[in-house]
Amino acid sequence: MNNLRNNLIKIKQIQDAIEKPRFIQKLFIVTPIKDTIPIFIYLNSGSLFYAYGNIGSANQSFSTPFFRVEDVSNTTVILSLLKPDSSPVTNDNLYNTKVIEKSPNFIEVSLDMVSAIQYLNASLLKL
Repeated sequence: MNNLRNNLIKIKQIQDAIEKPRFIQKLFIVTPIKDTIPIFIYLNSGSLFYAYGNIGSANQSFSTPFFRVEDVSNTTVILSLLKPDSSPVTNDNLYNTKVIEKSPNFIEVSLDMVSAIQYLNASLLKL
């Protein structure tokens, strides 16, 4: 669990270190920097972890296996849910996802439940 926790902390530190584009960069239409490292979470059972966002919102709820690390404690990790461009996402159509975007939804997960993480390409993230 220590290696897993340390890797999650490193992801968080990298995300925090990425600067937002400065005003002068915006003037010259510089491509913005993506401040998110999308990840998958694998449970101890070996299955991919999914969470649900916007529950109760008409036609806006979604399920996702895509997450962003927001905070790490000794025993838990707080993740924000990254919304896929198509829903529902299942293991069968998972790799058909072309774009993910940040959402206002968060979940706290016990590190005891997590066996592995997988880094994903940041180019999936919509700015």
